[in-house]
Amino acid sequence: MPSQRIVYLPELSLTLVRRVSARLPFNHFLFRTEASTTKHEVREYLEKVYDVKVARITTSVSLGKVRRAPGKAKMFRKLKDYKRVMVRIVDDESAGSIKSEEPKKETLR
Repeated sequence: MPSQRIVYLPELSLTLVRRVSARLPFNHFLFRTEASTTKHEVREYLEKVYDVKVARITTSVSLGKVRRAPGKAKMFRKLKDYKRVMVRIVDDESAGSIKSEEPKKETLR
């Protein structure tokens, strides 16, 4: 009986926003995630789920905007803070798999 690989991944919400810039190579991507997510969690998620090698991760925390509540002149609400994660993938061949593939189906815990 073959052994299954069990991978621990936190409940991670990682959204691909866009490729960073037309001037940069095709292996740079910009993600948006919760403010409490660490670089190690992002690296493990991309390497285990999408099978890509991550060369570098840069993060910055952005504060949520303050918006006026609709119909209420003096009531405000603050949107959630988020973290911007810029990821550089090692080779260009695996960069296409982030955009086109769904995560592979495995036993994830």
